[in-house]
Amino acid sequence: ALIFGPQFGSFHGATAWRQTLGGIRAALRASDACLGRHTLQIFRSPAFNFDPVNTPRQQAVFSTYMRPLVEAEGMVYVDNYPASYDAVFQNTPHAIKFAKNSAFHYLNAGRYLMTQLLLHTLQILAPAPS
Repeated sequence: ALIFGPQFGSFHGATAWRQTLGGIRAALRASDACLGRHTLQIFRSPAFNFDPVNTPRQQAVFSTYMRPLVEAEGMVYVDNYPASYDAVFQNTPHAIKFAKNSAFHYLNAGRYLMTQLLLHTLQILAPAPS
């Protein structure tokens, strides 16, 4: 199950997040009991636009608050911030940078980067074929 974090890297208090993540986890536990399996849960952080709403500092701080809450619920936390930051602010003509400080808006470049990160995470976490 992929759980997409908030659009912007704003942390609005641990209590509300614990309640939300706990509700998601409880629903998946009930589903798993019916299906006889364990569903892997991956929480994707935001991190594609660096602008006044999503400053690099704000997004970096978001992970320090959010990761422990996500992992306490037994979910995998995929932190898109470092990869996004490195892609946008690299010193090369090949940087994924289209709008000012953005890796997201132009031709969905940020979505492709996010997809690659998630596919790589799934590849790492997938059980080996038997």
